[in-house]
Amino acid sequence: MNPQSRGEVTLQSADPTVPLLFNPRFLSHPYDRRVAIESYRDLLKLSAHPSFSKDTIGDLIRPQGDSDEAILEFWRQFVSSTWHMTGTVKMERPDDPDAAVDRSFRVRNLEGLRVADMSVVPVLPNSHTQVTAYLVGATCADVLIEEYDLSYQV
Repeated sequence: MNPQSRGEVTLQSADPTVPLLFNPRFLSHPYDRRVAIESYRDLLKLSAHPSFSKDTIGDLIRPQGDSDEAILEFWRQFVSSTWHMTGTVKMERPDDPDAAVDRSFRVRNLEGLRVADMSVVPVLPNSHTQVTAYLVGATCADVLIEEYDLSYQV
């Protein structure tokens, strides 16, 4: 749930109809490669347990061998995303030169635009992203209520 590899989203053109280039760079960090290898080894141990193996006829897909390299190559061929991307518009401390969004959800150096979705969340939460998305929206709403004095009095 917490990969260390960092992908990249870039523009191909100034034309807004041209799709973005997206490179997730899966398994580019050593930690992610080690987790992929060890988690697959744990899966193999679990599937070899008599409770599972007694009903197993064969494997549909598996690495070509048990080496780190074979397991990693297997991951490279089959890894994909559930597309719960986060952190593509970094929100950070005011002194962070790489941050694109300030704590009021304003896009830096671009007047009149705010971002209040999962792209401002710096790490993928260990939960369903929908809950975090709701909290981002509610937090941004609180910022706007405060900034524009929109509080409702009954």
